[in-house]
Amino acid sequence: MKKISGGVCAAKGFVAAGVHCGVKASSSPDKNDLALILSEKECTAAATYTLNRVKAAPLYVTMDHLENGVAWGVVANSGNANACCPMSHENAQAMCLAAAQATGRAPEDFAVASTGVIGQTINITAIQAGMPALAAKLGPEGSEDAARAIMTTDTVKKELAFSLTLVTGVWAAGSQSALAGHVVRLHVIANSDSDADQALKLQVRDAVLSAAAPLLEGVSDQSQAEQVLSAHLQELADAGAAVVAYEGYSYPVAVSLEDCWFPTREYEDFALPAGTYRALRVVIGAGEGRNWWCVVFPPLCLASVSETVEETAALSGFSDGQIALITSNDEQYVLKFKLLEWWNSLFHRADS
Repeated sequence: MKKISGGVCAAKGFVAAGVHCGVKASSSPDKNDLALILSEKECTAAATYTLNRVKAAPLYVTMDHLENGVAWGVVANSGNANACCPMSHENAQAMCLAAAQATGRAPEDFAVASTGVIGQTINITAIQAGMPALAAKLGPEGSEDAARAIMTTDTVKKELAFSLTLVTGVWAAGSQSALAGHVVRLHVIANSDSDADQALKLQVRDAVLSAAAPLLEGVSDQSQAEQVLSAHLQELADAGAAVVAYEGYSYPVAVSLEDCWFPTREYEDFALPAGTYRALRVVIGAGEGRNWWCVVFPPLCLASVSETVEETAALSGFSDGQIALITSNDEQYVLKFKLLEWWNSLFHRADS
């Protein structure tokens, strides 16, 4: 991540502009007081709102317009806060309408903001008159003009932009898919979140891993591991059930092989990116407690393995690059996995 120039127009697809329209009659003609930011495409939009009981009309209009989670632009002014004054709500809506008419969008496509003097009716006529010139000035170099248009008593303009290289996410996504073809994950779900059930979950985990270890001896790839595990699901369930019974509980233990989504997980010697993996799923009782995630093949999570994680992974067909990916000494690699997880969640939310 690094600081870059361009302000609100640093990202491709955004244009902005700022002009003087005379919101405040006493303001200098060379002082911008009306700003517009516009996207070339519909954007996912969110906002953080004040918890004050007293809120200005532009905030209420923005809250209403962003209720559907999308927006195309922002119209803003300085010189008058359009707060605690007559016609404030109507004038906030009129600002959005003027922006919409000047850009070919709909009024509800805009968030609106005003800053400046409180308690005086805003000069909506000046804003409406200045909007066509503002829209005509929109461009990818307009961030500074827009930033200066929202200055009141500020001595410096407020704009900041950072770049974040998300090509890492694309690379990691492909890497996750490749990793998924080499492992069988383990997903153990406790009966409940009580301390006793959570402790029991770990005992069942150990029993299932111990029972699976001799079955998987000599297995060299995921396909073979799946075949072996599928043929011994009941045996693995019985191993878990024996622990449950020994501890004095009557919970059933169900074991299956399924495709499961896993979040990014960091372990002592390695980490795995978020994604869908083939998994040995162990459900104890009602299965309403917290999860435990790891890997059953190769035995990366077995404390008893004599090889290092690197050696175990290599024996199971991991490439040098994949081994480096999950065991990297670079402290940022888990952050990269987290960024991928966040990035994928945005698309998942958009599709749902």
